[in-house]
Amino acid sequence: MAGYSKHIRIYGVWGILVVVFVAAFFPISVLRVQDAPKEDEKYVRRIYDNHTVGQVFRHDYYSISKLAVLVRADAPHSATLIARNGEGKEVGRENIDLTTEDQWVEFTFKKSLKKGTDTIFFSTISGTRMRQSILMRYQIDSDLYSEGNMVVDGKDSYGDIAFQVTETSPAWRALLVWGQVNGTSAQRAALFLVEGAICAAAVFGLLQIRFRAHRQFRRYIPSVALFVCTVFMCAPYAHLLNGVFGGDAFNYMDKAFALIHGQDPFAADARKGPFFSLLLIPGLFLPDPLVWSRWVGIVAAGLVAGLVPLVARRMGIGWPVATMAGVFVAENSFLLFEAPDALAMTTFTFLILLCVYSFLSIKKNGKFLWVLAIASGLTMLTRFEGALVGAILLPAAWIRYRISWRNILWPIVVAILIMALPLSSYIISGKSGIRTAQDIQNDDGLFLVHSIHDKQLELNIQRSYEFFTNVFIEKGTNMNIALYLVAGVLIGILLVLTRRYMPRISSQVLGAIGICSAVVFLFALAMNNEVNKYMLVALLYMLTGIGIAFFVQKKPIEGIAILFAIASQVAVIIWILPKTRYFLPTIPFLYLFLAYGIYSLARSKKRIVQFVVLVILSTAGIYFYQDEQKYLEKDVEAYNNKAFETDVLVKALIDLRSSKQSVAVESLDDLAVRMYVAPEKLFYIQLNQTSDIAQQELQFIQGNHIHFLLKREDSDDWQIAQKNPELFSDPKIYTTKNGDAKVLVYTVK
Repeated sequence: MAGYSKHIRIYGVWGILVVVFVAAFFPISVLRVQDAPKEDEKYVRRIYDNHTVGQVFRHDYYSISKLAVLVRADAPHSATLIARNGEGKEVGRENIDLTTEDQWVEFTFKKSLKKGTDTIFFSTISGTRMRQSILMRYQIDSDLYSEGNMVVDGKDSYGDIAFQVTETSPAWRALLVWGQVNGTSAQRAALFLVEGAICAAAVFGLLQIRFRAHRQFRRYIPSVALFVCTVFMCAPYAHLLNGVFGGDAFNYMDKAFALIHGQDPFAADARKGPFFSLLLIPGLFLPDPLVWSRWVGIVAAGLVAGLVPLVARRMGIGWPVATMAGVFVAENSFLLFEAPDALAMTTFTFLILLCVYSFLSIKKNGKFLWVLAIASGLTMLTRFEGALVGAILLPAAWIRYRISWRNILWPIVVAILIMALPLSSYIISGKSGIRTAQDIQNDDGLFLVHSIHDKQLELNIQRSYEFFTNVFIEKGTNMNIALYLVAGVLIGILLVLTRRYMPRISSQVLGAIGICSAVVFLFALAMNNEVNKYMLVALLYMLTGIGIAFFVQKKPIEGIAILFAIASQVAVIIWILPKTRYFLPTIPFLYLFLAYGIYSLARSKKRIVQFVVLVILSTAGIYFYQDEQKYLEKDVEAYNNKAFETDVLVKALIDLRSSKQSVAVESLDDLAVRMYVAPEKLFYIQLNQTSDIAQQELQFIQGNHIHFLLKREDSDDWQIAQKNPELFSDPKIYTTKNGDAKVLVYTVK
């Protein structure tokens, strides 16, 4: 038997060497991108008749196999774009239907351009008139070289055309010229590693702290630190986000408003759960209720990040990796951006995570069964699809921990009673306090799937990829992440079988896969391009799949129950409305299973191994954070550009709220007005369109002792202000840099 094991080890070593040797010759693709100018679209070169535009490529280490350029036209028409090499030989020709919008035209070369310096010239059919030009976009400031590399009509020109060039090389060659694609990638990767080592040392040292009097406090140090860090990272966005996009934030306020004014809080927008609204009540007594709404979401995001390491420990992950899972969640761009959005998603995410933590903790402390029951009820009261979480985890707890009927019955009853609270709306007001199936069917704003054969299902799945492709890093272009997740699960199953039936070599196999994963990550980090981002996202999902397989093997009932609970939320979102923010509850679990996969591959009691793993994870965390920060700035700008109308209105309402004087409007359709102005100070005029409107307005103002008139500049409200301006002080005008909306507030003399 010993001889057999020895042969297995020898064959295993040789097998690994053969795999490494074959992988060394595997072709590596590198994508170099020269972005089009974002700030000004006037930078174009015209290609017509005998006019040409060329680009010089320096590729000393790689051969060019594919090239794409960005073109458009003054008006839609068909054209032919021809590519020639520096010797004048045609290497590609594409017939394209041009529009006024940018489009990429791709050339795949039959024979790759060899390494060295080459120029690709672009032209069109001779005799093409100027009005039929192909407009080729270019960047006046070169990001790739110290000088421009364009050639216009045979003459050197500053700048670079907008291009995407795919270069290939054997893996061994790519490793030898590590960092040579651009001059800074090697230093960049080295800097990430140094920063990662420093952070790893800090985390490692933090985890070694011992408390003689309060030993249990040690487990909460990472959670407290992550909570504080997450709140600090989210805090700036509470001020950077101006206004709100959409009316959901005020709909949640409306339920809180109904509660404190003795109305039916459940019937006020039955589409929304009441628990988040309950948390917003203090904000209704502040100068700006929207700020309080944002901070509720920010605190919830901090609680999510702080709870992740505790859940990871309950799953069986070591403290260093468990802490890094929390770090990854804390810096996730979706969480940072959605937290101050004044909506319920981060609160909902925290409650689902609390349900899972309680579920995993019942064995340690039976009182967590009650925590699970209450958290399940509150999850449903936050978003109604949350009922599925409790419906899965409570029965799973009964099966897993063999709880008697007497002990499980009352927690289930409590959970059901909490979930049933919205039904009391029928008693209070005779209205529905929960969204009905008919309401969902009649909602035109949803992307509702009616059957598994519905074409909408395929479209919704594609939309969901927008979130899952970019959840770890900002990849941009959607990819089929389900393929890599399933591949990871299958690899994990094979590794589990290897551990069971060949335990002597399983540690070597797991270690080899872990080392290869680290090498792939460092390679992708150094190359710093879109192709290797694709490779990195694929790697992360495969590691997540491996983590799922190992966790289900270790704790089958817990693993299956958690997967079903999360899958139920994903299924509801894809069925109804696959917006990215609704997938937020999946973020902590993706990182938890990723952490479990990494921990399973690199599990060791040796401090040096733990430290090296922590260095790699810290490096990844720094890279993820810096990568996401670039896109967060763009997300904030895009958000503000959509929310500018609400931003202007809220600015005016804050001032009116602080004045505590009577305000008149010609319509109560805008919910924000009702949330900011006290009911007894808000007046609404009902006009008779057949009579003199200005005269009706004047009588209304005088009869109700109105102090302020609220008017949007683009509306026909308050004709009296135009007809008799002498009755009012000069209006105070509210504007924003994010749009051209204006709100006017007239003061009655």
